Order: sequence, then structure tokens, then C-alpha cells
Amino acid sequence: MLAQWSARHEKKAIVGGFLGDTGSMTVITCHTPMGTYAQMQKYLDLLKLWRRAWSEAGFTPVVLDGSKRQAGASEESRLRAAFDRSETVNHRDYEWHCYRRWLLLKDYAANFATPLLMVDGDVFPNPSQKKHPFFWNPAAEWSGRFHVLDAGGNPCAVLANHGATYDWILLLRERIPTLRIDYKGKPHVSDMIVAQHAYFPPANPLCAAWEDRRDLPLIHVSTDSVIKEGFRAEDKSAFVSSRIGTFKRPASK
Repeated sequence: MLAQWSARHEKKAIVGGFLGDTGSMTVITCHTPMGTYAQMQKYLDLLKLWRRAWSEAGFTPVVLDGSKRQAGASEESRLRAAFDRSETVNHRDYEWHCYRRWLLLKDYAANFATPLLMVDGDVFPNPSQKKHPFFWNPAAEWSGRFHVLDAGGNPCAVLANHGATYDWILLLRERIPTLRIDYKGKPHVSDMIVAQHAYFPPANPLCAAWEDRRDLPLIHVSTDSVIKEGFRAEDKSAFVSSRIGTFKRPASK
């Protein structure tokens, strides 16, 4: 069962650090059920591993169900108008939900006094880097703006608060109608392309795709990573169990 917007998280001010220190930082992702039943079940299997891994790393994991959360009507309509003037090689429903999730994440972040770690459901804490300072005080890494953590500029992992996420949404509204890259002969834009143009390269990357590097505290289980390791694209949960394993946080620094 996906975690819903609940009283347990809704009014809780979180400070950087971990339970037993100054409180656990919330890590949040947004999932909108899409695709076939089998594909949705595969992704739910991945989310179960995601929640367990982040809990073991000392975070408070939250999954927003994008099909049940409502964004502000006026904000959503303005973002949708920008999206309707954009070009993408992806399925448009999929691409729209990639943009719309930021509205939901922004609204959720309004309940917190400090930044949240916002990640895709296929970004995991790296067990081989469990003593990295990030896992002891993640808020210390925050730049004060929409802080992209991925070495390739992918917004699959960011530190941001409500205001910084709102600034990011304004940037998306401005850029997606006009920004284009050539992707195999076709015009394309996505939130990743916008982030790469605006925030790349990050000064201090903390996340990378599995196939690129594995010495950072966060691992992005990208589709390319999974396929290159001989798994099917939809079998990310099997990949995580086989290649990444569990995260057991050490008792001390």
C-alpha cells in the first residue's frame, strides 16, 4: 500500500540528522501508477525495497501517490499550458506526470521547516558508502536552492525546500516550451534536460547512475544500468536485490 499524505508526516518539522540525534530527514518520492498491471506490480516491488533501504539508512521514507494527490488548480493549469507547447520523444502522459510530480512535492514540502531529499523511486542509498558524511547530516549539503545531487545533472535526486521547489517549477514553466535538444533526429525536452542546462555540473555530486560510478552515497538504478547488467528494464527490484543489497547503518561514525 502506498503511503498517503498522513497526519504522521503532515505537520512534523524535520531537522537534518537522524533519529536519536536531531530527527530523521524525510526522503520523498512520487509515484503515479501507469502501464500494465504487471508493470505496476513490478514497480510496487521496487518501492518496497526503496522504503526499506531508506529506513535502514536512517531516513523517513514517504511515497506520494500521484493519482490521488491534487495539486493547486491554477498552478497545475499554468504548468500544463507550458507542457502542451513542449516537444518530447516520450509518451506524453508519462512526461506530463514527470513534471506534475514537482507540484505535489512542493506542496508536501510546505509542511517542513527544512529541506527534504526528493528522489526517484529507483534512487537508493549506497551500502558501500554508509559512513559517508551525507548519511549523518544530509541537510549540511544543501546549497539553499534547488540542489541537484546527480553527477550527470539528472533531477533524480535533489535537496530542496518548498520555496526552492517553487523556483524550479517557475523555471520549468519558462524553459519547457522553448528548450529543445535533438534526440535521434527528433526534438525533445524533459525536466532532466532543463536541470542539465540550469544546474549542471553540480559542484559536489552525491549521486550517480550505477553504470557511471559507485563511489557516491546515492545510486541511481537507471534503466541503462539494469539492461547493461543483463536484466530486463522492468526488473529493477531484482537488480537492486542482486547488485546493491541491503543498507545497515553503522552504530557510529
